[in-house]
Amino acid sequence: MDPAKAISETKRLFEPIPSRSLSQRPSTSLGPLKATTIKLDTDLPYGLAVVAYRLPGYDSPDFAAGQVLADVLGSQRGDLYGLVPAGKALYAGFSGESLPVATIGYALAAFPQGADGTPLIATMKDIIAACLKNGAPEDLVEASKRHEIADAEFEKNSISGLANARSQALAVD
Repeated sequence: MDPAKAISETKRLFEPIPSRSLSQRPSTSLGPLKATTIKLDTDLPYGLAVVAYRLPGYDSPDFAAGQVLADVLGSQRGDLYGLVPAGKALYAGFSGESLPVATIGYALAAFPQGADGTPLIATMKDIIAACLKNGAPEDLVEASKRHEIADAEFEKNSISGLANARSQALAVD
């Protein structure tokens, strides 16, 4: 690839498009959470039990702490994943989707088709409550911090990582 030619071609294609002002983003005000249970039929060969939580969004000074907590809860050395080798779940973990004001964090466990996921939901809630009450295991916290730093470093050395970071910055800021 010839970088000068790529830039020239990009300018030729996109410079004629007139710029315009974007409308102001509406402000977001989050209300209190309300516990809700949703049961849906599925044609998947397994059922899913999900418990969702609100974590800090990237505009929050607590965002990094929320990311570390999500990593700890999602670790294959953690108690949620321990449901799998214990035979209580086909899969278990924790993940999240971040936005400026909030991150939706969710514990997820898969169970055999036709089984009842209600006990898994109770177990996942107990695991997370115990982590919040007693604190996260120190070794998992340190591993999560190292993982987050490594991911940030890898992103700086990756074309797709840089593109993702740039698009996120443009979309959010």
